[in-house]
Amino acid sequence: MILSTTGVADVVRAGDEPVAVSSRIVAGIRAREKAGHFDRLSLRRSLRLGELERVTAGAFEDMVGTLVEVRDQDRIVVLLGWLGCLVRAELQTETVEAA
Repeated sequence: MILSTTGVADVVRAGDEPVAVSSRIVAGIRAREKAGHFDRLSLRRSLRLGELERVTAGAFEDMVGTLVEVRDQDRIVVLLGWLGCLVRAELQTETVEAA
């Protein structure tokens, strides 16, 4: 059940057995969380479906397309015109800006 939680990749293990994490490490993580270090949503601008977005990095750099889907806090889908066709490109939110 825990592995289906957003952001959880796995459980800390020694071999196949889960192991406890020291309270010092947990306290450090909680302190960083409380300070907002893990709150990416507050750093991201508001995205709206139908807005034009300019790609700022990667294979589609400098192309402009329409935002058609927000997958999660890190990924969006932009509809780009490419070689006479419309192509759905899944991009990291940090690689686009308002056009």
